[in-house]
Amino acid sequence: MQDTAVQAPAFFRPAAVRFAAVVLVALAVAAPAVAKVASQDVRGAPPVPELPLQGLEQRPLSGMDIFSVRPGTDLSRYDRVLIDPIGLSVTRRHEDLALTERDAEHARSYFREKLEQEFGARALAAQPGPGVLRLSLLITEFVPNSPVFPERQDGRGGIIHRTYGVGEAAFQAVLTDAMTGEVVAVFADSDTGQPLGQNLHATTQYGDADRFIRRWAAQIASAVTGGSGQG
Repeated sequence: MQDTAVQAPAFFRPAAVRFAAVVLVALAVAAPAVAKVASQDVRGAPPVPELPLQGLEQRPLSGMDIFSVRPGTDLSRYDRVLIDPIGLSVTRRHEDLALTERDAEHARSYFREKLEQEFGARALAAQPGPGVLRLSLLITEFVPNSPVFPERQDGRGGIIHRTYGVGEAAFQAVLTDAMTGEVVAVFADSDTGQPLGQNLHATTQYGDADRFIRRWAAQIASAVTGGSGQG
């Protein structure tokens, strides 16, 4: 949702509480090998850093919680973008919901793939240089529509999985001048899928989160290549 005030979206505000409609469906899984995979939780990442908003001005960007740009910035003078490795720092609001390595790798690789597609090969830089922007992006929430829960015994030697029908995702990104390191722009957003009954992705693996990622990649690329930050 568009927000003209410079404030962090709900996933970044410790005091904020966001509720999503979820459904829990119990599925018994008997294979011991599956139990081992289900218990592999890659949480424990460092805290999400504070966004460097000082000196920046909030600009309208449809559907983006935060799009702040340094006054006087002319993005048209940059012609290439260096995309850093996509980071991931997730602290689950749902304590019993694991973040598997498969989920984490999908989130990182899918976001990068979509960014590269939106910018196009000719606009991608391999190293810093004149006319190059550096994009550092961090995924701060990623909830599949069908996530894995930590191991739970079902009394028969197997485990119990549960699945949410609604996905979530959030990110923040910092755009800097690759030569000087000066912050040029900041992006941040969070989103939750449609309620059950309206959610077309409820039975998919990553339908909601992937949809958000595609939108964010397109918005970031459009803001940069379209000169939306020109002041």
